[in-house]
Amino acid sequence: MPPLLERVRALAPGVRLKVTRVDSATEQALTTGDADLATGYAPWLGGVIATQPLFEQDWVCLASPRHPRVRERLGRRRYVAEGHVAITAGTGATLLHRALTTQGIERRIVLELPGFLGLGAIIGSTDLLATLPRHIGTTLAHGNDLALWPRPLPVERFEVAQYWHPRFDNEPGSRWLRELVMGSFRVRIPRGGRPDLGENWLSTTTRTGSS
Repeated sequence: MPPLLERVRALAPGVRLKVTRVDSATEQALTTGDADLATGYAPWLGGVIATQPLFEQDWVCLASPRHPRVRERLGRRRYVAEGHVAITAGTGATLLHRALTTQGIERRIVLELPGFLGLGAIIGSTDLLATLPRHIGTTLAHGNDLALWPRPLPVERFEVAQYWHPRFDNEPGSRWLRELVMGSFRVRIPRGGRPDLGENWLSTTTRTGSS
């Protein structure tokens, strides 16, 4: 959100953004215009909903830089032996679960969280690991002084996209918002990463004046 919010405030200070989760009601919200745009990984938004790819995500692991057993590398055996924090929200979590199941890996889950809030502080103060998409992982690592490790097992990459209803293709406000999002985030992220959108978020705008 920070890069997008910065651009919106600079270009159209009268615009208000409202951000909520992408869920089963998203398609209806886009169809009626209650939501202008959805972004994230939402493959179920098919049918008449228009889609524009923004960037790809792969997966990384987070650990405390003071982790007593993860110092020089994080291998598969060590990954399986350690305790983990599992993030249960987000459609990307399904890809991770599928990859682990396919490879016969069962993590030792110590803590389940519904989202990423508080995850950085938890990883930094414990010996637990977290596996998550690279962009949010990079953001949390930089913001909480955490160690960022390559995932020690293959997990399917996924594509973050923006979604809208075609009936708003030529609506000026909708086009402006889509172009702004595309300009901010339609890049191939290097492995160093950049700030994350989050796996799933839905934005609605209240426009005051022209944008």
